[in-house]
Amino acid sequence: MIRRATIAGGLAAATAFTGVHAHPMGQPTGAQLTYGGSAPHEVAIAVTGNPAAPSLGERRVRAGLANIGLGIEIGEADDFDQDLERIGDDFEKLDKRLVEFDNTLESISSQEDIEKAKADLESLIGDITVFEDDANTFVSEVSDAAYVKFNGSLGGPAAPLSIRSERLGGVITVDYGAYIEGRAAVESSGDAFSTGFDQLLDSNDELDSDIDITELSIGEDDAGYPIIMDGDKTLATLEPNEDAGLAVQGGIVGRLSGGYSREVMSNALGTLHAGATLNMYQVTLARSGVLLDEGDDTEDRAEDEFGDNQETSNGLGLDAGLYWMAGSYSAGATLKNINEPSFDYPDVCGNDPDAQSCAFFKANPQAKRNGSSWTMERQITLEGQVFTQNRRWVAGARLDANSVADTTGDEHQWAAIHGSYVPQTFWIPSPRLGYKQNLAGEELSYVMAGVTYFRALHIDAAYALETASFDGNEMPRSVQVNVALDLQF
Repeated sequence: MIRRATIAGGLAAATAFTGVHAHPMGQPTGAQLTYGGSAPHEVAIAVTGNPAAPSLGERRVRAGLANIGLGIEIGEADDFDQDLERIGDDFEKLDKRLVEFDNTLESISSQEDIEKAKADLESLIGDITVFEDDANTFVSEVSDAAYVKFNGSLGGPAAPLSIRSERLGGVITVDYGAYIEGRAAVESSGDAFSTGFDQLLDSNDELDSDIDITELSIGEDDAGYPIIMDGDKTLATLEPNEDAGLAVQGGIVGRLSGGYSREVMSNALGTLHAGATLNMYQVTLARSGVLLDEGDDTEDRAEDEFGDNQETSNGLGLDAGLYWMAGSYSAGATLKNINEPSFDYPDVCGNDPDAQSCAFFKANPQAKRNGSSWTMERQITLEGQVFTQNRRWVAGARLDANSVADTTGDEHQWAAIHGSYVPQTFWIPSPRLGYKQNLAGEELSYVMAGVTYFRALHIDAAYALETASFDGNEMPRSVQVNVALDLQF
C-alpha cells in the first residue's frame, strides 16, 4: 500500500548524501584557520587574503610542501528524524482508517448507519486536515534547515611560494590549489500535502450537503494512494505533492595565482606595504535535483543527475591590499575580486527537457540558490594585530565588511579574533587559539585551536559552538580540520 519511503526516504537521504564542500571564505588554509584568515607572522607561511602580507616577512624564500583541509556542516533541524518517523506513523494510521472506512460505507443499511458514517467521515477528514498542517509545517522547517555540506581543499607542492627579489624591490608570490564544495538539501516550494479533504466539509465542519454519503467509495490511484470517490469522480486523494525533493549543488574551483608586494612608504612611525594578486580560475559548477517518489534510490538518482549536469568555465580575478606595520601593531585592508568574475551553472533543461533535474527545478525554482551563475563578489576585509616587542605573543582580529556567497549559495561574512605564542626555541611547539563567527548565512560560531611543530608542521581545527541533534544525539553543526607543511629560509 503506502510506502513510507514516499514521504520519508527522500527527506532522510539529505543526511546521508556524501558530497564535498570547501571555500576560502569559510575555511582558510593551513594555520590561517586558527588565525581567522589574517595574522601575517613568521609561523604562518600561507599567503593570506591580503596581497600585501608577503612583503611583511624578512625571509628570502618561503615554500609550502603540502596543505589539505576537510570540513563538514549540517543544518539545525533538531531531531527531524524523530519527527519524520512520527509523521510517517500518522500517515499510515490515516491510510488504514481511510481503507477501513470503505467497510463502513459498504455496510450502510439504515438512516442510523448513514448518520454514523457521516460522523466517522467528518472526524476522519478533521484528523487528515490536522495531519496536513503538521506535515506541511514540518516540510517547511526541514526545507530551511535539513542540509549537509562537505568540503575539501588541497594545495600543491611548493605552493604557496614566496621569493624576495632585491632586483624587483619586493616579494613575488606564486600559488595554486583547488577546493571543492557540495551541498545536499531537502527543498520544497509549497505544501507537502494538499489532499483536498478539507473541501468536503462546509463552514460548520460538517459534510457538504451536496455529497451523498451512500454514493461514496474508497479506492486507490495509480500510485497506490487512497482516494475517496463519488461514483467515478475523485473527490480527494491522500497523496503527497510532487514538488518536494533533494537538491545537490556545488563546484570545483581550481586556482593559479601570481602576486607582487613591496614596501611603499617608511617613516619613524612604521612602514606601509602594498600588493596585488592576479588569480586565474577554472571553475566547474554542478547542480541536480530529484523529486521524491516511491523509490528508495533518491541518493543514487541525485548523484547520477549531478554527474550529468556540470559546466566548466574560466575567469580572472584581481585582489589588492595595503598593510601598515608599526613597532607593536599592524593593520591591513584587502579588496578581493575587484572585477567580480562570474561563472555559469549548467542548464539542467538544456540537453533533456524530460530529465529529472529539469522537472525538479521547474517545481522548485528557489532551489537554484545562486540563480544561473555564481559571481565571486567584491569583498572588503579589515584586519589588525598587536604584539610584544619580540613578537612572541600576538593577538589579532579580522572583519569582513560585507557578505559574499559561495558556490552553493551560502553567505559568508567572518569576524575573528586570535592569540598565539611563538617560542624562541624552534623545537618547542607553538600554540594558538581563536574564535570566529559568520555574521551572515547560518551565523555559526567556532572555537579554533592549532599548533605548529618545528615551525614547519601546522595542525589546526575549528569546532562549531552550535549543535544539532539526530537520533537523540547532540553533535556540533560543523567541524573543520587543516594540516599544512612548509619551509622558510
